[in-house]
Order: sequence, then C-alpha cells, then structure tokens
Amino acid sequence: MTGSVIGAGTGGVEQRDGHPHTGDGRPTWSTPAQAAGLVLRGATARTAGPIAVVVGTVLSLVNEGPALASGHAGLGVWVRICVNLAIPFLVASFGYLAPLRGRDPEPAGTPTGPDGGVRVGLHEVPAEQPEPPPGPAT
Repeated sequence: MTGSVIGAGTGGVEQRDGHPHTGDGRPTWSTPAQAAGLVLRGATARTAGPIAVVVGTVLSLVNEGPALASGHAGLGVWVRICVNLAIPFLVASFGYLAPLRGRDPEPAGTPTGPDGGVRVGLHEVPAEQPEPPPGPAT
C-alpha cells in the first residue's frame, strides 16, 4: 500500500495508515509514546525477536542454568528468565527505532538561525558569507 509523501525533499517521509514511514516502509516516531506504541504493535519484533531469543537464552543459561539443572527452578528463576529475554528485546528495539526518529519538525531549508542559516537534518548551516578577496597569486 503506498501513501502520500509529506515533506518531499526532507527524507521522503510517507503517510501509511495514518502513521509516518520512511521511504523504505519503516515507521518513524518523534515521541517516546509513539516509540512504545511501535514496540507494542510489533514493528520491531522481526528484528528484535531473534536477538532477544539468542541473547536471552545465553544469559538465562549462564545465570539460571544451575537452578534449572538441579530442578529447583521456582517462580523467581522463571521471572529472571523472562527478564533475561525482555531486556535484550527492548535494547534491540531501541537500536532499531533510534535511527528512525523524526528529529526535524521544520522542513529542510527553513531559516532557523539568527544569521539566516538553515537547518539541514540535525545541523545548522550558516548563511552564506561573502568570500574573502583572493590573495596574491603564487
């Protein structure tokens, strides 16, 4: 499903189902609540899920292996195993979402600085200054 492009020339952000997406279809976000909503809707699951399974399993075997092997795995052990899976999932989700954060609410090229500079991505580009006169030819 294609959507309309908003902010053409500012990274190609598209609207799909009422939510902004990058040109390659990945969702963008600008508030922590939007990021949490993306995680809860499963937008990060394909990337973060396998990482969480591998890392969480290794952590659980290292930290809870003796209790599991001895057969004395109570509720506390299973809670720690769930945390061992949840933390890598959340970290991998943040890693997936971090570069997709919408940081530029103003369209590129909008004058923002006192010297008339413009905002390009995250950087302020100063207004053009006159070039100094050329020096003596050598």
